[in-house]
Amino acid sequence: TGPPIPGRLARINPRTGSTASTQVGRNPRHLAVGEGAAWVVSPVDGAVYRIDPATVTVTDRIPVRGLPTRITVGPTGLWVLDSAGGMLHRIDPEGSRVTGSVSVGPGVVAVTAGQQSVWVARGDGTILRIED
Repeated sequence: TGPPIPGRLARINPRTGSTASTQVGRNPRHLAVGEGAAWVVSPVDGAVYRIDPATVTVTDRIPVRGLPTRITVGPTGLWVLDSAGGMLHRIDPEGSRVTGSVSVGPGVVAVTAGQQSVWVARGDGTILRIED
């Protein structure tokens, strides 16, 4: 086995050293795991990709408006940051579509979920809490 190839999601078995990988869009940037899948954001494609962890294959491509750059998994679905537009989009993992959006303002740099909320950080030091 060699090092992972850029643009691919790889599963590595540390006991055996075996790997399995798949191409994930163009220029994938961020990853979250939950709801029975791995989720990868590709800003270039304007999409989130669903990857089956058992087979390491892309099973869905979900278009997202704007410039999707970060993703997290919360209790009620996936949350994707649009860095350019200052929007936070909710994706229903069962329906594989955007079901809602909220403005979080300019300069968004990070998103995470916890305590029944989604948390967004902006470059100016502001932290926003959105109830999930």
